[in-house]
Amino acid sequence: MVAFDGTSAPRFIVEAAWGATITPGTGVLTLGSSPGLGTAKLGGTTWVDITRDVKSYSWRRGRGDDLSVAQPGTCTIVLDNFAGDYDPANLAGPYVSGGVSLVDAGVPVRIRAEYSGTVYARFNGDITSIDLDYGYEPTAALQCSDGLEWLGRAFLEEATVAGDLDTTGQRISRLADSAGWPTSYRSIDTGYTRLGPTTFGTSALQAMHDTEQTEFGLLYVNGAGVLVFYDRYRLTTATRSTVVQAAFTDAAGVGDVEFDTLTMSRSRERAYNDVHVTRNANADGDTPVEQVATDAVSEGKYGLLSFPETVGKLLPDDDQALAMAQWLVTQWPNPTLLVTSLETQATTQSVWATLLNLDLLDLVSVSRDYGPNTVTASLLTEGMAEAVDAEAASWVINLSTAPTRTVPTLWVLGTAVLGTTSLGW
Repeated sequence: MVAFDGTSAPRFIVEAAWGATITPGTGVLTLGSSPGLGTAKLGGTTWVDITRDVKSYSWRRGRGDDLSVAQPGTCTIVLDNFAGDYDPANLAGPYVSGGVSLVDAGVPVRIRAEYSGTVYARFNGDITSIDLDYGYEPTAALQCSDGLEWLGRAFLEEATVAGDLDTTGQRISRLADSAGWPTSYRSIDTGYTRLGPTTFGTSALQAMHDTEQTEFGLLYVNGAGVLVFYDRYRLTTATRSTVVQAAFTDAAGVGDVEFDTLTMSRSRERAYNDVHVTRNANADGDTPVEQVATDAVSEGKYGLLSFPETVGKLLPDDDQALAMAQWLVTQWPNPTLLVTSLETQATTQSVWATLLNLDLLDLVSVSRDYGPNTVTASLLTEGMAEAVDAEAASWVINLSTAPTRTVPTLWVLGTAVLGTTSLGW
């Protein structure tokens, strides 16, 4: 049996900060104020190691494909509760203060993995519920979410955001400021799209998603609890998105990752030849006009296939809305055979440093020869999941993937030649 000791296999570390919370204070956030996350999670937290009681844990974050937004990351930690330490009704347990149980919703939790002297952040969030099994082998399951869920509960009062012609990255930062998200826990790309001012009355997460889908980028919270925003071209320019970080094969070569399952799909649901973009009205009350782009060849072959997502709501004018529609309609005109997910049992191989280092929008490659067909593909990681069972000595990692995109040749003022590069999207 594999020993999760940090040498032959990673040592996982699960911690909770009993008594601390990351609740949004008053529950209503006003633009410019910072009741925020507080210091419980992101400052001088006292973490309590509860690893010895962990029977299993699983987490997931990211998105299922390259068209949707990332959903809040979730995590389930199943604990041995024979002693009742994780029962909120047990006031004789170790996590009680002033006659009140500290085992409660809102308590920060984190999971890390230590392997060969390196520590890898796996999940960082807070408890949303505690599910108890009072059977003959009592357990407590901590249901947790990451910071995106918290941003979904951080309400921004109706107001007009200052900063007309913000880049998308600047707007994400403004929203994070308004929600009180610490600057030290952000990694925000500048973004390529400029925005008009927007009237809110919604959650910080919804406002960020509108910004994300106007850039057509990616917003998520990583395993260390950092709010990450990637622009739409990062997957064609960043080193981790252009240099293979892990090679999944059936050849068992040195350094290769052997997969247990490889899922592929060729579907008309992934072909789009009709894109509609309608921006929100500007603060001066103008009237936006829906912008439409179509691919007649694709439509003639497959029928009308409309782009499924609402994008470009925060664009400042109709010209940019049209440019976005015209760009999107070129991206997925035909069904193609795609690798949609990869799964591997990490305990059967010695590639821990490779697997534990993976993150969203990392480039991975896949090679599979099963006789009738040989699959080779370069893929981008869009979603990740990990399931660890301490009793069964199992450590399973699953990746949701999407194909890479073509590197754009952008028009640069003063250097580009007319007719050889692209202006706009």
